[in-house]
Amino acid sequence: MNKVSDNNKECVGLELALSDLINEAISSRLFPGCSIAIWSNRIRQPIVRAWGRLTYVPWSPEVTSDTWFDLASLTKPIATAISVATLVAEKKLSIQTQVKDIFPEAQNFPVGDVTVSSLLSHSSGLFPHIYFHHNLLGFPERERKKALFMLFLEEKLHPGHQTYSDLGFLLLGLILERICDASLYEIACERVFVPFGLSNSFFFGSPQLLIEGQMAGWETVAPTGFCPVRNRLVWAEVNDLNSWALGGITGHAGLFSTAKAIALLMQQLLELYKGRRKKVGQLDCDTVRFFFRRVSEQQGEDWALGFDTPSEVGSSAGILFSHESIGHLGFTGTSFWVDLKQEVIVVFLCNRTFPVAERIDNQSQMKLFRPALHNLVMNWLHQAGLM
Repeated sequence: MNKVSDNNKECVGLELALSDLINEAISSRLFPGCSIAIWSNRIRQPIVRAWGRLTYVPWSPEVTSDTWFDLASLTKPIATAISVATLVAEKKLSIQTQVKDIFPEAQNFPVGDVTVSSLLSHSSGLFPHIYFHHNLLGFPERERKKALFMLFLEEKLHPGHQTYSDLGFLLLGLILERICDASLYEIACERVFVPFGLSNSFFFGSPQLLIEGQMAGWETVAPTGFCPVRNRLVWAEVNDLNSWALGGITGHAGLFSTAKAIALLMQQLLELYKGRRKKVGQLDCDTVRFFFRRVSEQQGEDWALGFDTPSEVGSSAGILFSHESIGHLGFTGTSFWVDLKQEVIVVFLCNRTFPVAERIDNQSQMKLFRPALHNLVMNWLHQAGLM
């Protein structure tokens, strides 16, 4: 087995391996800039590299390893699912708990019978996405989450197969806040960020990103594009409109961080999964293994509890991550993949949506870019003797 490697020469090798692919993506305006963090069990610290600028103009600040990105749906596993997992580990919540057990007012409505497990695994039957912000903005901000729950009571469910749903994690965020009598940010800090030693590495944009109590400098945060609803460039505030209308702290979106911080979090989760650490905070290795396990083995149903796993065909993880992997994608161009078997972590953050906050025209290009990136990284790690 190769000795554990320092990072200096590897950074150069990584840049050479990825520069053509990423520079072509920037030139074709897939995204203006990006940051990547890579770790394997033969690397001391995550290797972090950045390319491009915050926007497409040549005087825009360069992306660095310290650039903050809107993580979008990475909020789901990092803040929400892990917080739920800690409550399960403490036996303060069961994955078979129903919504009506937490919210008695849901007793006679379809959503009342939905379980925590089905919300985590995207099998509740809730729609993928509904723009609630138009309705919510008509209420005072302090009343909007209550108004959101009333909208959930009106929802008709379409159960059957796993269908990725923002709504399910919006609801999970409300469940966490009801159980813990605190905001999701306070819950995630207490249960995830502080125990994992990352209390200054993850923040919600609520409504603007405050890092250690100070407003983030414009040169340190990647903007996600112009929003016609807000009539301004979305910068250092959540891109998602539902989350924005709810104050930027929600179960499905709102979290900001860096590639390195996510890699460090995933590294510790991997250590728990492997049993090299027995417990971090309230989270133990058995609960991590339970949450990382696929809920269904039916073809096309790839979700674990809050985490994605590689699909048989067309996975964004590429073809070299093992079946025993977990990950997640974010609308703004963010992702992480963790190969639990080969012990490899790849975090990729970009602002794909720029210059339009709700941009969708480059999603098909991004769908091709992601597996190509991961295949290159895995090949490079193999050739460098780092896996």
